Amino acid sequence: MKRFIIKLTLTIVVPVLLFFGSYEVIMRLRPNRWTYKSEMCERVDLAGVEVLVLGNSHTLEAVNPSLLGRRAISLAQMSQSYNYDCLLFDKYLPSMPSLRYVIMDLSHFSPWEMLEEGPSAWLCKRYAVCFGLRNHRWWEYRYRYYFSEISPALLRALAAPPEANPFDSLGFLANLERCDDMELDAEKTYMVHCVDTLRRDIYDTNMAMLDRMIDRCEQRGIKVLFVSTPMHEAYRRRVEPRRLELASDFAGKLCRHGNVRWLDLYDAPGFVDSDFVNSDHLSPQGAEKCTEIV
Repeated sequence: MKRFIIKLTLTIVVPVLLFFGSYEVIMRLRPNRWTYKSEMCERVDLAGVEVLVLGNSHTLEAVNPSLLGRRAISLAQMSQSYNYDCLLFDKYLPSMPSLRYVIMDLSHFSPWEMLEEGPSAWLCKRYAVCFGLRNHRWWEYRYRYYFSEISPALLRALAAPPEANPFDSLGFLANLERCDDMELDAEKTYMVHCVDTLRRDIYDTNMAMLDRMIDRCEQRGIKVLFVSTPMHEAYRRRVEPRRLELASDFAGKLCRHGNVRWLDLYDAPGFVDSDFVNSDHLSPQGAEKCTEIV
């Protein structure tokens, strides 16, 4: 029996452990969009940064730091919710003595969105591993990394070359391909963005975190600008007016702070079809228009 257990261990258990261990090491070492942003912060002179862009993919692709007229960087990222905006702000604020402005996204779904609670929750691990950020579950995200994510898609990704850095030197993303069907894209995208507006717990948590962050900004003389970026007409037709009203109410509460402004470009005139790469993201041409307004 003892020999059988030893043989079983050597033929099955050890190879499985070696596979998982190797997979874990490789996936941690592979560069991704989060490691590229973290490395950017190591290269850039943070002490001279005057404008910090945070938020999800909307500000990531709508606000170009190089066009702001001040030294700026973008730490915006796809699917990034307010809790990670605040964690990144807390991490890098001590290194930014010249910071004067923070730009953040305010989409119609933002008040009820939290990365941990949505379909992209697996991305939380990347903030813990790549940035060393700590939230209430950082230990789980840091030490239970890719084991639970093994799938045919991930195995194919593992065999493919690592993703090239899609950002410019200041963190702006401008290389998305234009979608072929805006109507179909708008239908799919809006369904993803249909968060539950009855989640008062997420709403209150986001508001409390932002209040604390804004108070810290006020103590430092930093102004905070929330931007509702332009959306394609195909997308706007699908958004329920009530959702926009609730988001506007959220913005109004934030603007009670004296150092906060809200720039609502959701249906701003002057943005045409060619200014969009898909129903809710701007092209570089559209981003130039948006950044000029900002």
